Amino acid sequence: MKRKIITTAINHWRRIKRERWLKRLRKKNQNHSFSLISNDCVGGVIYHDLGEQFRSPTVNLWIPNSQFLEFAQNLKYYLSCEIKETPDAAKSYPVGTIIPKDDQHIPIEVNFMHYPSFEAGYEKWKERSARVDYDNLYYIWHFFDDDDNTERLKLFDCWNVRKLSILHKPISGIRNCEVTNCYNQNPHGGKILDVVQKTGKRYLDEIDYIGFLNRKG
Repeated sequence: MKRKIITTAINHWRRIKRERWLKRLRKKNQNHSFSLISNDCVGGVIYHDLGEQFRSPTVNLWIPNSQFLEFAQNLKYYLSCEIKETPDAAKSYPVGTIIPKDDQHIPIEVNFMHYPSFEAGYEKWKERSARVDYDNLYYIWHFFDDDDNTERLKLFDCWNVRKLSILHKPISGIRNCEVTNCYNQNPHGGKILDVVQKTGKRYLDEIDYIGFLNRKG
């Protein structure tokens, strides 16, 4: 009984810490209509923690590194295309492919990893695509070590848009980036979205994404 009381008290204190941090975070944010395009769940978590409406289709899903730059640089085109369900027996979640309407673009794989079905994921994709504000766009690439796509990351870094790369260690030539320490040089060991119970913050909060989103130029 005593242990249960202590556990309840600790959990209550952790919730208070988390709520206090979120209140501070949301107070700092001055941009309430941004569209954040990301390659994985980082973007959706930022929306959630800031209490903002999802104005981006890239929520609760991930897009492969090899295809993200192509998708991002041709965003309006790809959001006008249909997505076809393409089940992958190696994955436990729904997978779809954006089917290009011409030969000048490549198919884009969309992994709906946090949706119960392809239909549910695609419905949210269409709903949120309609909300995109093309005059208030931001891009985040959460990049793991991937030698095959480092050159694409460098092209992303040179792209004249509001963009940020999140890395687990510095990569030569990449300037518009921030490095998070939660990986400890292990690209498979990082839990960037986890909450640190002692502080109420996520490891993601090592990144100044508020300063990034408040940047207008």
